[in-house]
Amino acid sequence: MSGVRLECLVIVTLISMSCALRHEGDGVRIEVARDKTDLVFSFGLCSGKDKDAQVTRFGIVRDGGESGGRDVCGVISLNEKSLGRVWRYGERRGDVAVHKCDPLPVGNYIASATALNERNKPGMRTFTIGDDGSISQRSSSCQSRRTFEPLWHVGE
Repeated sequence: MSGVRLECLVIVTLISMSCALRHEGDGVRIEVARDKTDLVFSFGLCSGKDKDAQVTRFGIVRDGGESGGRDVCGVISLNEKSLGRVWRYGERRGDVAVHKCDPLPVGNYIASATALNERNKPGMRTFTIGDDGSISQRSSSCQSRRTFEPLWHVGE
């Protein structure tokens, strides 16, 4: 094998390894929808794999633009187990601590979630509640390669 071909092979291999390392973990996907009168958040993986994202912390802040957001809801697993694939806004059950979660007025919001599995990157979703109560999903951390840090931490 000539020196140039070997060098190209090494470069291609290093690039492939770099891409594999960068995408080793998966990101948390957050979807938001309205089910009759309830707001429903579902969690999955950005890759689309049919697995529980194992979300243990979930929060919503009012999108304040450049001035920052204001916490409006926080949920944390008390036993470090997954919140499940679906969480209805305001739902209280024995295995989670819920902070605030008053009814959400019309406006823009940012939802964030972290997972038990540290390989799964935190997720983010921006959404809007319209005058008629409709939900418009906007950006998602699954659409971006940048790392997202959660915006809040209940009890910290």
